Amino acid sequence: MSETDEPFDPVHWPEENSVDESTLRNRLGIPPTVSVETQNSDAFFESQTQGEAGDDEIEKERARKFRHLQDKFRRHLSNVKIFRVKHSPSADTNLEILIIDKTPAGEIVGLKTKAVET
Repeated sequence: MSETDEPFDPVHWPEENSVDESTLRNRLGIPPTVSVETQNSDAFFESQTQGEAGDDEIEKERARKFRHLQDKFRRHLSNVKIFRVKHSPSADTNLEILIIDKTPAGEIVGLKTKAVET
């Protein structure tokens, strides 16, 4: 779970061949020295949608919103991938997170956001 509440920005890349690290690096200009990890979408959403005992109303609402987002992705896309781009090797991990997939029309769509994990 991120320690910031950054907004989501849309991702729309027309006419791409595949959803992979190479496409991501080319589209975003990510150099080879920057770490890019792929995460299973079920694991990503589970970590965002599972509440814990003692969660306040803000945390419960955040989890509800992520469950809604997960449902939308599952309904409209079939092979959602999560990419975690680690721009800094510091103790506080600054990440750019992309939730993307390829549509039947051949476009890559999804969302991206920033996160800080310690």
